[in-house]
Amino acid sequence: MDVHLLQEPAAGRYRMHDLLRQAARAEDAAADPALAVARLADYYLSGMLAVTEVVELVVTPVPVTVSQQPPALPDLSHDRALDWLDAEWANITATSSLAVELRIGRAAVGLGQLAFVISLGRRGGMAHVCRGLEASMPAAEALGERRVLASHRYLLGAALLRVGRLEEAVPELETARALMAGEDETVGQVLAIEQLAEVRLYAADAEGAMELLREAIRLVPPGEAAVRVYTGVRLGRALVLLGEHAEARTLVTDLLGTARELDRQKQRMCLDVLGRAALGLGDARTALDLAEQAVAISRESRHPVFEAISRTDAAVALRHLGSVEEATAVHAGAMRMLEAAGEPHRMMRSLLPYAEACLATGDREAAARHFKEALEIATGHGVAYLASAAGAGLARIA
Repeated sequence: MDVHLLQEPAAGRYRMHDLLRQAARAEDAAADPALAVARLADYYLSGMLAVTEVVELVVTPVPVTVSQQPPALPDLSHDRALDWLDAEWANITATSSLAVELRIGRAAVGLGQLAFVISLGRRGGMAHVCRGLEASMPAAEALGERRVLASHRYLLGAALLRVGRLEEAVPELETARALMAGEDETVGQVLAIEQLAEVRLYAADAEGAMELLREAIRLVPPGEAAVRVYTGVRLGRALVLLGEHAEARTLVTDLLGTARELDRQKQRMCLDVLGRAALGLGDARTALDLAEQAVAISRESRHPVFEAISRTDAAVALRHLGSVEEATAVHAGAMRMLEAAGEPHRMMRSLLPYAEACLATGDREAAARHFKEALEIATGHGVAYLASAAGAGLARIA
């Protein structure tokens, strides 16, 4: 530090000076960096696997292999794990890109898969995660391990779905489903079918989603409580979209006790659906209470993307309760969180239900404004199905 060989760009964070890096490379320009990058990747893979133990999003373990265990890791208990992840994220993404570039197959695949799991509710930026999974797909294929490839295709399909590329998501998920069946991975098949149902839900085909979800539920092995909750909640969402609010409430209420025993995010999933069912049954006060409980869970567990989703539900309930100013502020906060997370697709999916709530409560001007904003974002990002939904909403007002 005293002679400027190291820099401290942030408190407690150090890096070598660029000139020192250049000198090191110049000493042996032919040196192969792959071994060093592989060790670095194993360090980050080990840390990220520890983080997945506390983010409460994993339904089934991702088949990630650490080739060489690092000699030590920092304390990665809950808050420390998330702080470490945030501090290291730029390095993790850079290491992932290097692993792809240098064809360090297991590292490239593992970092890509874990990035999806962690980014889903924590980091956001799903478009970047999607590109990483696409870039590392050749590595997943080259490994020659069907279970790893099945997981990679499943996660890529799920990522494509979450950036609105529905038509591209389907073949990846169908391929993952077939690979899982070939490996007798029943849980993997269930999750692939569930994501195919999610595609149907995104495309407003709730009946088609119901058919797939019932197939998935029949396949859930005994003892797989997390999978049963995960799939059952999706079925509850489909029932809400079909207007079967009482049935959705009964189904998800039965799952809530199990979800509470699992983790907070499974509980939050149940609360989200129960709140929407309550709203459909005309009980906006209960809907608001459930949405606020879900917001608190995601805030405490530091999942800003999911917190924004539940904030949107709270804003919708507030609209129905006549609290227009509060609803406007809550929804604006949700949009800021999603924008900061780099989640334009989620922003569109937040704007549409809020616009519908504005329309249902007689505020046609606000509804038109939100439908128009959703249409502009959808058009700018090429998300055809949401552009169509936003355009249809505007047409109803006109």
